[in-house]
Parts: sequence; C-alpha cells; structure tokens
Amino acid sequence: SDHYPGRLEIIAGDALKTDFAALAKGPHGDNGSVRIVANLPYNIGTELLIRWLTVAEWPPFYASMTLMFQREVAERIV
Repeated sequence: SDHYPGRLEIIAGDALKTDFAALAKGPHGDNGSVRIVANLPYNIGTELLIRWLTVAEWPPFYASMTLMFQREVAERIV
C-alpha cells in the first residue's frame, strides 16, 4: 500500500461481514477501478464467489475479479 499511494488499498477484516459495494462507493467513488484480488479460504471461497456474482445491480460494483481457490473447491465450482 505504501508503494502505491492512492492506487491500492488493503483492507483486513472478515470478508463475510464486509459490504464490498459500500466500500466501492467510498472516497474513491469510481466503480470501474475496483478490482477484487483474493486467495480465498477453503470454507468460504464458494460463498464469496456466489455473492459477488449475484449482486443486485448489474454491472457489479467491481471491474474484475482475480481469485485463487484450492484445487478441490475449483473442481467443485467447475
């Protein structure tokens, strides 16, 4: 974050309790610049993916998602 002031924000917290759409509307305000990059834990990876794909408004609050899953989770998703 220190290397990219104003371009990268790392938020530590519980992903299941985070309102990502509200964060996207935060001080930066440009939904087109929001990118989700995550190494998702085994036990919540599928749930987060489903939440992000089934947002109420489309296009969604994010421009892209780059997600890493454990092999077993990825195979189940596919």
